[in-house]
Amino acid sequence: MKHSSKLLPLLFCASLLGCGDSDPSRDREPGFRVELRSSDGGAPEDFRAVLAESGSVFATSCPAGGAPRLRCQSDGLTIPEVVAGATLTVKAPGFEFVTLELGEQELAEGSLELELRRLPPFEVKDSYRTGFEGEPEAQFEALGASFVTELGPVQAVKFIITRLDSEPRVYFQNTRLFPGHYEFAERVLGITSSRAEFAQSTYQGEARRQLAGTLEFFPELTLESRAFGGALTRPVALEFFPSDDLSPELVLRAHRLLEERLGTALDAGDRRLVYVPAGNVQEQELAASEAEFAARDALFSDHLELYSGLEQQILNPGLAYGTLLRVTPEELEQRVVSFRELLVLTRLPNELPLVGGTITEELQTPLAHVNLAARARGTPNLSLMGAGSDPRVAPLLGKLVRFEVTKTGFSLEEATLEEAEEFWASRGGEPLVPESDLEFEELSSFEELGFDDAIRFGAKAANLAELRQSLGEQAPPGFAVPFSAYRSYLRENPVTEALCIDAADDCAEEGRSAELCDAARARCDEARAAESSFEDYSRTLLADPELVTDAPLREACLDGLAYLVQHGDVDPQFAAALDARVVEVLGTQKVRLRSSTNAEDLPGFSGAGLYDSVSAEGTGNDSPSNEIRKVWASVFRFRAFEERALWNVDHDAIQMGVAVNPAVDDEAANGVLVTQNIPSPGAEGYYVNVQQGEVEVTNPENGAVAEVFTIVPAPSGTHQVMRQRFSSLSPGVALLTDAEIDDLYAASSRVQSHFAKLYQKPARELPLDLEFKVFGPERKLWIKQARPYFTR
Repeated sequence: MKHSSKLLPLLFCASLLGCGDSDPSRDREPGFRVELRSSDGGAPEDFRAVLAESGSVFATSCPAGGAPRLRCQSDGLTIPEVVAGATLTVKAPGFEFVTLELGEQELAEGSLELELRRLPPFEVKDSYRTGFEGEPEAQFEALGASFVTELGPVQAVKFIITRLDSEPRVYFQNTRLFPGHYEFAERVLGITSSRAEFAQSTYQGEARRQLAGTLEFFPELTLESRAFGGALTRPVALEFFPSDDLSPELVLRAHRLLEERLGTALDAGDRRLVYVPAGNVQEQELAASEAEFAARDALFSDHLELYSGLEQQILNPGLAYGTLLRVTPEELEQRVVSFRELLVLTRLPNELPLVGGTITEELQTPLAHVNLAARARGTPNLSLMGAGSDPRVAPLLGKLVRFEVTKTGFSLEEATLEEAEEFWASRGGEPLVPESDLEFEELSSFEELGFDDAIRFGAKAANLAELRQSLGEQAPPGFAVPFSAYRSYLRENPVTEALCIDAADDCAEEGRSAELCDAARARCDEARAAESSFEDYSRTLLADPELVTDAPLREACLDGLAYLVQHGDVDPQFAAALDARVVEVLGTQKVRLRSSTNAEDLPGFSGAGLYDSVSAEGTGNDSPSNEIRKVWASVFRFRAFEERALWNVDHDAIQMGVAVNPAVDDEAANGVLVTQNIPSPGAEGYYVNVQQGEVEVTNPENGAVAEVFTIVPAPSGTHQVMRQRFSSLSPGVALLTDAEIDDLYAASSRVQSHFAKLYQKPARELPLDLEFKVFGPERKLWIKQARPYFTR
């Protein structure tokens, strides 16, 4: 098999994959002979040989293999043709690997006897092992910390290599018992240095006496490897800290010492050790050393390659029961669903109503709206390419099923109604009654607000104010409308006959049945006859027992109430004050009116995507005082109501504030940053999704896929990028410059420190979900939202 590298022309020929003659019986053939001997007598039964010369690499595994340039013999191999300066690498299980240069003298003699040094017996302790005996899967299971990434289940084993200046010792540490290198070295190896001294001697400098890193075993991953020239199954990734400044030469040494002791070097394309550089700094260093890695059969990859062939993503583990339905986003918009339905989504929808669980036929990112909703709800979420025709899924469509996503995979099976009802009854929690202050009436600017004002304006508005005060020009200016304006509007507006008629017409126009629209109209007419206000009518609907059990009727009535709220009369005095305040603070530019409830952006309930935000400008129909009604009406949207009901939030206690800031129409890029390293849990880093222009990251359209990268430490003490993929709208070209990533990192770090003090938590224990945009001809950065990154 031939493979041509993009960065260096290398020919890689692996006989186990069908390249060349495979007759192992041809002894004493003409050519240069290499006889293998072990230090304790005899010859190794199995070995892998790699010949590198003139920019080409040839490899074979003996005794079963053989290739035109490498012929397996009973006691070694024959090389029919070889030039001086070529290097030969021999890998044999249980022995130290050997690489030597074939010089003029050796070639003139026509043969070489190569003695292999046997590895010392492996130690097996509760706290560590010095090598793997038997199947690697069992070893990783015994030692590894298990978790789930976008690449599927992972078992991570940390290692330390000591005595690099003499006889190296390799320790595969029990990572379940000792998740950190220092803890293992201190408690098991008996080092007496401080943590800082240990870091200095382990992660810095070429003259170090020890090094440390992590092995990550991916039991379900298949990787199309450029370095190997084909598919690698179940790879073992060799990784080092992003801040480690080890050279490619030191990586090569570590790769060899580890692969000797893993016992998988002869497995051709299965369970091979693959070096994965931590970031773009290490990737550039590797690119200049690819020839050396290829010559020693040391495989390598990068994060773009790792993530390129994804067909399944375990995104949010969980358990659910419900009827399995396959729907398009368009069908979903017209359908009433609840937590009793499980959806197979053909594409990612703009909005995801409350459902019991999700399988998407498009890939997601951890920050996609579907996954954020699943995290907040605690519902299972999975991406599975071609799910609708998958034999594990298709036969169960339309049936009541049990759906479970675990760290290692997913299961779907038919369920009984009794099993489902028992599960549904177990959901819910303690009642949540959000607090509010309805006395405050000022339209306060972000400079006048603070974190504690969330009780008057909502957490989103309060956090925006803190962003403005913390970042200055890197956050939008603006002001906020308090809860009192919303509650006064509900109390002052009566239910009228005209509104009931218009709401009924809207109900029919949106495609609901006449029966549903008539039932909703009857309730509206009863409220009009009782001279109810919007507030009174909302409480009547909450107390209606029929609405509790009839989801379509509940949806129709809530939609009717939202219509009323959207078309009521705004108090003229308040309207004039709001429109004037917009001009005073933000001028005559277009503005954005953003929902900010008292049950949103909270540490225990994010409420992300439940309510509406709208744009406004000038006077008339598009004025802020007119458009604000749409934001207030979104409190009664069906999806928001159902989400609150699931978690037992008191609907009548919901108050809606509104944050007002400039609208931006010339976005160059927009994105979401989480102050946590999502691909490598526990490691330092910020995870970023960014997309071109105004195309949404969390709710993509037409299959657009965002650019994904993590900002991680660099050896220089600064930071670098670990890129997983480019945007489908900008293939191969990053959407942000290095300088813009620097600015984003610096601003996000300030926000993290600022909010950690407000929430009274250590910064590492408060991951934040930040939304940002880059806009205008000068590509200005705004952090436009901050909230806790929450998992139920």
